[in-house]
Amino acid sequence: MLCQNGQPKQGLTEIEKAIELRSNSAHGHACLGYALLCQYQPSEARPAFLQALKFDPNNVSAYTNSGNLLAAQRKLQEAVAAFPKAIKIDPGNATYLNNLAEALFRLDEGKESIAHYRRAVQLEPANASILVNLGFTMRQLGRFEEAVIAYRKAIELDPDSSKGHIGYFNTMAKLGKLNEAIVEYRSALEQNPNNPIIRVHLGCALANTGRHEEALTEYQKTIYLKPKYRLARQGYLKTLTNLVRRKVKEKNISEAAEYYLSALQLDFDLSFQKRILRSAREFDGVAEKIHELAPENHLIRFELSPQAEDNEPAPQEPAS
Repeated sequence: MLCQNGQPKQGLTEIEKAIELRSNSAHGHACLGYALLCQYQPSEARPAFLQALKFDPNNVSAYTNSGNLLAAQRKLQEAVAAFPKAIKIDPGNATYLNNLAEALFRLDEGKESIAHYRRAVQLEPANASILVNLGFTMRQLGRFEEAVIAYRKAIELDPDSSKGHIGYFNTMAKLGKLNEAIVEYRSALEQNPNNPIIRVHLGCALANTGRHEEALTEYQKTIYLKPKYRLARQGYLKTLTNLVRRKVKEKNISEAAEYYLSALQLDFDLSFQKRILRSAREFDGVAEKIHELAPENHLIRFELSPQAEDNEPAPQEPAS
């Protein structure tokens, strides 16, 4: 319990004391193995699990945690041998089936993996994570339509599932159905207007179908909702530069510069405003036009002056 509550070191000490009093306790050795895993001591955890199974061959915790450890160590054949033993003892546990399915997929046993994921979904139909894993496996096997169904169910259950949205977006893109995805994203936003994950993927879908102005708006709204959201900031900057590139190609430098000036009117943090402005340097004549249109703007004067490139390096994007 202490390990699960974020106190693995204290938990390990208490378990070791308990084992001293009762050395043949399978439960104690299984708990010791789990505590050692929490302490990132896998080489010591494995013997503890084996000791637990010596005293109790039906200790399900020892089997499943041993399987997880083996899978993490890429000993997939051994992991695939351990998980079914846990499932035999507790056949109604969807997590064990999910873990077995994942190990099988990594062994290129895709069809068998899907069968176990489906069994897990039957046991826990409201488990979004298992549905995401099923969708991913379907997509990797080229079964895109089935993958979309799994991802849709996962997103319905958990609108905040980043993996679910990413998988759904990539699969719809593969199928050439991003316009359909856009309709679904807009519908989802009617129910969850403040969900940045849904909104940023709407922006991605719009950008990938050439609707850059609309995409820019959605990225902007996403950044307001979650200012440090890396995907939104990258999407906004990429879409902005695509719009500017188009205007430069049309020889419309003034409108290209206006995109940057409009961006500076938005409530973005200073580091992101700097990054946006620096992107203007790659377009001939745009930086000069921005200077001309806003000569009194100190940020513009500093970032786009000839000496600006020798100033501090561009800030790195923070993790979302």
